[in-house]
Amino acid sequence: MFIVRLILLVAVLVAVLVAVPASAGASVLVTIKPVHSIVASVTKGVSEPALLLDGTVSPHLDRIKPSTLRALRKADLVVWVGEGVETFLSSAIAQLPESIAVITLSESELPLQLPLRDSHAKHGHIDHHNDSENQLDAHLWFDPYNAAAIADLVASKLAEIDPAHARQYAANSQRFKDTLTTAVDELQAQLSDVTTVPFLVFHDALQYLEHRFSLSNAGVVTYQPQVAASAGRLKDLQQLIETQSIRCILTEPQLESRTVRSVVNNTDIRYAVVDPLASQMDSGPGLYLAWLTATLNTIHDCLLYNPVQVDPVQVDPVQVD
Repeated sequence: MFIVRLILLVAVLVAVLVAVPASAGASVLVTIKPVHSIVASVTKGVSEPALLLDGTVSPHLDRIKPSTLRALRKADLVVWVGEGVETFLSSAIAQLPESIAVITLSESELPLQLPLRDSHAKHGHIDHHNDSENQLDAHLWFDPYNAAAIADLVASKLAEIDPAHARQYAANSQRFKDTLTTAVDELQAQLSDVTTVPFLVFHDALQYLEHRFSLSNAGVVTYQPQVAASAGRLKDLQQLIETQSIRCILTEPQLESRTVRSVVNNTDIRYAVVDPLASQMDSGPGLYLAWLTATLNTIHDCLLYNPVQVDPVQVDPVQVD
């Protein structure tokens, strides 16, 4: 009888263990697509992080919604760049309960942290700090070494929140970094023939790429994309194009294009579109490397006089980073 009861007890325990589902991992919310892709690479096979912004609206100009507040409060971990990018979230994130972990990338230790260039700060762009001389350029995700460090930050924090999957988070982070390192070596070799070719950017968002890949930015068309350039500014730009033998202007899909057209009018300069927020790409673990590669390929082709000629989307002018 004892043996029969023991067998029944074991059978019940097995049934209970089978019925209890495996842990689904931590609930993670990420604000912008490129960073979401890094996080998704870390959580792959465990859970899928939620994406707050799809990139079609500037994170500077978005508005807090009830659905946004609900999404924030449902998360175990929120990953955002900081008030220099997702300006509208600052107050809501500051009011989250302590039980919700937050990674603020602009306040994290990353390999490359660059200050806003002087003219950028002087024009009041992303001016959310009292000391304008020490403002951080918040486009941190453009540097692939920063992306690798972000993966480690996320894996470490998730290991604290969800220790059952700590090894998988660490392994996923390492896999992401290994893949990225190989790709960066290849991209640097590909860009070696254009590193000395000067170009202009419509909006000063590419400093991290320029630094990491030794690109030669000769100037910025406007530090206030929502304001049309004056006749004097256009004249200065056209003189710069002539004296510096500028081959290419890089613009963004959300930015107003009349100024770019005015600058390139009656010149053989080319323009190409780069997308800091990967707005036209499908989100997921593969996005970051695909986006980085596409961005650098676009720049390379433009500097070789062979750009993919894509007109900026015709929308109301907005300020985007």
